[in-house]
Amino acid sequence: MSDAHEATAAPPDEGTDQARKDAIRRLWLTEHGGEAVRLEAAVVAEIAYRLVEAGLQPTVDAIRYVNGGQGSPNVIHPAVRQFFRADLRRRWGGTPPPEVPGVPPALVELWGQCVRDAQRAADSTLEAPRAELARLRVAIEQRATEVEATAEQQRAELVAIKEQAVDLSRRLDRAEKAQATAVERAHAAESSLVSAQAEIKAQREAHKTLQAQASAERTTLAKERDRWRAQAEEARLEAAVLSKAQEHAESRLTEQLARAATQQALEHDLRGALATANGQIDDLRRENQQIEALTASASAERDAAYESAAKAEQRASISETRLQAANDRIMQIQADLDTARATTLDVARIQGELKALREQNDRLGQELATMQSQLIRRMMDPAP
Repeated sequence: MSDAHEATAAPPDEGTDQARKDAIRRLWLTEHGGEAVRLEAAVVAEIAYRLVEAGLQPTVDAIRYVNGGQGSPNVIHPAVRQFFRADLRRRWGGTPPPEVPGVPPALVELWGQCVRDAQRAADSTLEAPRAELARLRVAIEQRATEVEATAEQQRAELVAIKEQAVDLSRRLDRAEKAQATAVERAHAAESSLVSAQAEIKAQREAHKTLQAQASAERTTLAKERDRWRAQAEEARLEAAVLSKAQEHAESRLTEQLARAATQQALEHDLRGALATANGQIDDLRRENQQIEALTASASAERDAAYESAAKAEQRASISETRLQAANDRIMQIQADLDTARATTLDVARIQGELKALREQNDRLGQELATMQSQLIRRMMDPAP
């Protein structure tokens, strides 16, 4: 906009105006060591006066050009306005009196007209920048209000996110403690499982040993029972044979006694035969007693074998009961391990949520910092 006013007020000969501005620029920089000067009201007034003396309009761009391209429009605009209102008249000594020795009145009138025209040109030049500056100030204030509202909302969101992060952190701590407890329980369960497996293995080995012993005892008992039955059968056969022999001897004795009654001559022989028969009967009775003793011993050994087999079966039943209890314990330990694994999955999920909230927190902080830096830059440099 300053360039448009400068183009409107500049003389038609742009090359001549540029040459005069270049000359003023070179002289100004030479006077100040070849470097731009920090612009203040007095410095701006000095550069504007030199431009006016050269017949050039002291616009913002012209003053910045003379000063080596440096200078803030916020400083130049009010300084130029002050220059046209007071400083230019002061430098020219105010409005010349009606009669000046050696100066024609028409020239004095022309002088006053030039001053008034310069004042109007300055006011016209600064009117649009003033309106633009006011508009920019209103826009900046509105933008600052919006940014502040957005920042407040983001601060509230940030506070909510921080509270949620604290809550998740607490949940994570509880979950980690639960996980540690679960891990300890899992380790204890694994140790118990190993011990239980070793115990079960030992019990199975003992059970197998007991089963083998019981099987061997059953086999031995069956063999002994068969042997005892065979011996008893032999004893019964021998007893039957002896019984038949006794009956035969008694029959023979009866016959001999009958014959003795009729044949007294043979009494001596019969007595001898009777004595012999009695001896045989005694022998048969002793053999029968021995058979009965053998039968009683066989019965005792059979009862002892039956009792040993019953004890072996009882030990086998106890081993089976302990084996079932160990299997139940293994199932409980497996359930504890599954619970520990489920707790570990919950901890991983909570850690993922906390990480996402932290990333969102960092992203909102970066956006807030960016908007604050943009607001500061626009407030420092409101030019269009």
